[in-house]
Amino acid sequence: MYETIHHSNGLHDNSHRESLPGVSIPSLLGYDARPHAGDIMKRMLAYIRRSKESDDRTISIIHQRAEIDGYNLRNELITASTIIDNGVSGGDRSRITHIRVAITQGNLEGMVAYHLDRIARDAAAQLDLLSWFQKKGLEMHTVNMGLIRSEQSHEFLNVGVQSMMNEYHRRRCVEHGVETYRKQRIGNRRYSRYCPYGYQFTEENNIVENPKEQITFQIIKFYTLEEPKSANALARNLNLSRSFNRIGTPWSAGSIARIQKRIKNKNNR
Repeated sequence: MYETIHHSNGLHDNSHRESLPGVSIPSLLGYDARPHAGDIMKRMLAYIRRSKESDDRTISIIHQRAEIDGYNLRNELITASTIIDNGVSGGDRSRITHIRVAITQGNLEGMVAYHLDRIARDAAAQLDLLSWFQKKGLEMHTVNMGLIRSEQSHEFLNVGVQSMMNEYHRRRCVEHGVETYRKQRIGNRRYSRYCPYGYQFTEENNIVENPKEQITFQIIKFYTLEEPKSANALARNLNLSRSFNRIGTPWSAGSIARIQKRIKNKNNR
């Protein structure tokens, strides 16, 4: 979902927002996080993106907005317009067009985002946008890195390497990998080399209950959901009763904890 919010007075109404502490990292190679001495409240575009693969563990739109507001306050910048891309991939290049149009039409002086990978997970698009910013005399900021510079070769290389790693993460680790994992898991299909405890793979790579392991699995499930016990206590009791794990060795607390976590996650879905 693509959404643009314009602020006529250049200021946000923060009364309805969650109050979150700002996070600032000192200047890194190629970046300048210092306030702009002498600059008078530059009008900026706030860019916020959350991908379609996001869940409760990823950075929320509310948190990104709060961090950007805090950064602008510390650096004497004003959010004059906001773009929110909710459920949009970092490889979608149409977002770059939206950013350029919003800055041009609003006569803005730059953009602030939470992190470089929120702007794009496409190295070519990221560097192309940065080049456009330089030609127009605009500023690109991220909350954790400050003002992004690329005039020097080492600065440009630093941004380029980060952009390439962000793209690699999108291609190999997140959008393809997580989406495939979820589809396989939801479809009760094989999604890992090892089958979860209490289950087994069929010749067709479906997941079915393992009758032998289900006895111990149901015990763990009962003492996880009905009468909660710690992983240490469960491992100790199972080992005393000689109900060992899949390979016939005593249970560890870590193994029990992973099974309990899976049971809780499945119960909460």
